Amino acid sequence: MTDSVDLKMLCNEIMDMIKLGFTLDSGLLHFLSSTFSVTTREALEDMKNPGREDDLNLFLELVVSPDLIMMEKLEHLISDKVFSSEDEHELSNTVYKNVARIPVYFPDEPFPISFAVTHETIQLYIKKLRITYTIPGSLLDDMKQWLTEKWKIKTCVQLRQTACPMNKRNESFLSLFFRESSSFGLKYPEHLNLALLIMVCSGEEEDLKEALILRLRSFQKTLEQIRASEGMMKKNTMETLMLQGFRIPPSSPDIIEDNMIMLRRILSSLYGWLDMGDNRVSEIDLGCHESNDSMENVIRLLS
Repeated sequence: MTDSVDLKMLCNEIMDMIKLGFTLDSGLLHFLSSTFSVTTREALEDMKNPGREDDLNLFLELVVSPDLIMMEKLEHLISDKVFSSEDEHELSNTVYKNVARIPVYFPDEPFPISFAVTHETIQLYIKKLRITYTIPGSLLDDMKQWLTEKWKIKTCVQLRQTACPMNKRNESFLSLFFRESSSFGLKYPEHLNLALLIMVCSGEEEDLKEALILRLRSFQKTLEQIRASEGMMKKNTMETLMLQGFRIPPSSPDIIEDNMIMLRRILSSLYGWLDMGDNRVSEIDLGCHESNDSMENVIRLLS
């Protein structure tokens, strides 16, 4: 169990945040409308009536949930600590005893609707913070050395929320990723998120460089399918294509292209690999460079 002072500070911060309440965003408003036909404040108040407990609990599970802003505010109390499942249980019990009701706001309305919450709802909120996920001290040291405080906080939150397993392969990759963080500029969080998703999806024994290359090729194939579908749609009606069993790939070409650009940047910055456009990634010896700028100049010339 962690230090009682640390636990108390974290508990107080969580209670303060919950007592401030939650504002319904567009996604929650759509969920209310499509699932329960609730579009007004009065209709939401009606969900408190007897017989609608299951609907209300489902709604509150979604609403009483920490967003990224909350997670980042709490991270300074979590990142270098080790919390146990017992700590998590104690937090849930204490918060539940001290936060009997939670205010929920409709957008642009000054007064909230107050809801009583179950212990299970508070437990789920604490679980979503993933405080028991421990970030290795070596990676925290690398973050402190190579990342700004802003990027460090965002990195810790992303590591928790993607549940990235901390094996030797992943720690080694992340250490290198942090060292090369300046290569990703203002899109550092997007590059990290993509890398983490691939790390989580790949097998622990799989070479991570190869996993990144395979995902790049997968994106290329999907993009080709989308381009082909666009051409077919110009020549045929949608009804004809559907009768032929044709399916449009669900991904947006813009998102896929952005992911491909980020993967190429990760591969070149961390491994010195460049995509030569011949359906394989070629390993090129870029020599020794004292700075990222120097390496980027070489990459730019070879691209």
